[in-house]
Amino acid sequence: MSLEYGHRPRLLFLTNLFPFPLDDGATFKTYYTLRYLSRTFEITLVTFYRSQEELAFREEMGHFCKEIIAIPLKRSKWRDIGNVILSLFNPKPFLIERDYSRKMAKAIEGVLQRGRFSLIYVDHLHMSQYVCAQEPAKKVLDEHNVEAEIARRYSQIEKGWLRKGLAYMDYRKLETYEPRECRKYDHVFVVSPRDQTLLEDSGVRNARCIPIGVDTQRLLPLGLNPGSKTIVFIGTMYWPPNIDAVNWFSHEVFPLIKLKCPDCRFVIIGKRPPLSVQKLARDRNIFVLGYVEDPTEHLRDCAAFIVPLRIGGGIRVKILNALAWGLPIVSTTIGAEGIAVTSGENILIADHPEGFASAVIRLIHDLPTREKLSENGRQLAVKAYDWEKVYAELDVSLKSSDFLPVRPGEKDRGAS
Repeated sequence: MSLEYGHRPRLLFLTNLFPFPLDDGATFKTYYTLRYLSRTFEITLVTFYRSQEELAFREEMGHFCKEIIAIPLKRSKWRDIGNVILSLFNPKPFLIERDYSRKMAKAIEGVLQRGRFSLIYVDHLHMSQYVCAQEPAKKVLDEHNVEAEIARRYSQIEKGWLRKGLAYMDYRKLETYEPRECRKYDHVFVVSPRDQTLLEDSGVRNARCIPIGVDTQRLLPLGLNPGSKTIVFIGTMYWPPNIDAVNWFSHEVFPLIKLKCPDCRFVIIGKRPPLSVQKLARDRNIFVLGYVEDPTEHLRDCAAFIVPLRIGGGIRVKILNALAWGLPIVSTTIGAEGIAVTSGENILIADHPEGFASAVIRLIHDLPTREKLSENGRQLAVKAYDWEKVYAELDVSLKSSDFLPVRPGEKDRGAS
């Protein structure tokens, strides 16, 4: 197919998250992937949405997508219970079953019947159930995380016997389901070398590592407040790994910090915090703010940006953003997994309550260390994780599989 002016190859992009606003790591990645691909492709976006508020951002996505088809995704406690029961009697994991929608299947079928696409780009494993292996178009699966690994880690951490058992069951199903789905695709993109190794160990031979990029021209250093004693966590608060992270930090780590710094503050920012997180605010030093449209003022007053994750996969966009902002970071090993950081140079890493508390206390009292981590972290973000450099790897992969050449000098349509 020719790439003559006005004849752009067509791409069908499927995602389970509406790619705007940029209020969590998954939407950051999806948004910038779409933005980069729109330089070459005419994009039809088929996406779930969770609220009417998300649909208000259709115009923003219209800068990159010729057509947008949005299907509602309804979740509730009772729907989840029903999907758990369904998953007990079929090989499909609960994680996948709960994102099945007849409306979505019908919408995708209709789009494919209307015309041919040069490339089908599937964003998240959850959307792979809508793509037939026999579909003639070239196909890419973008694995934000290796889902089986998240389920495995969750089953190890969870203490409740029912949730632990269900998580382990989903892990065992995903062990089979995820590699099988990956084999339907010409390429599987992962965000870390570890994720690539995990898939290769399960028999997947078409995985390629392309890290997540951040917009270092938009995310500029925020500066440091020398007298700050504020600890900040940002994350989507209905995601189980984040819930576990703030509960573990609040119960196991924060009391040790208060012994040395009784007037410190812990600020939790993120939409839809569950009751277990809201209850943390009973401690007068803990502030659960929920969704904050612009967290800049809280980040400027940040002695330590923490990532106390004990469950996870892929890489954490929150760390990449914090590096770009020049924030001093304390993370667990799992939290920083897949990112080329060095403890003591551009981040502090600790995995046990005493060590994590000591690292945070050090940043509160040691301004030179804060300044060192801030400067070195910003340099790392610009050098290794700027989105323009990172997503150039997409060009390499698409060209290597003849998915069509990239038109030289193409600019973002509508991008600023």
